[in-house]
Amino acid sequence: MKIIKNFEAQIYNNSDQCQAIVYPLNVKEIDSSLIKVNGRYPDTGFCCNEICKEICYINDGSGTLGLDNKEYPFLKGDIIFIDSMEKYF
Repeated sequence: MKIIKNFEAQIYNNSDQCQAIVYPLNVKEIDSSLIKVNGRYPDTGFCCNEICKEICYINDGSGTLGLDNKEYPFLKGDIIFIDSMEKYF
């Protein structure tokens, strides 16, 4: 078991549209963070997590995930699973 305290979190501004609050688990296969996105991320192209898989819970709002030349809409309350090495925006 691990408990990551709020004061241990690190804030990263990935772009003008994306801020990450990362809670360091120090586990290779999984990461934990709160992501705030307001617009397209990344601004152009795709992003890819080369190390771990991602589970995204949509806490608020709605949007579209681009993956494999398709777009998938999502809403508040949805969960998105992104495998490692998948390119998405």
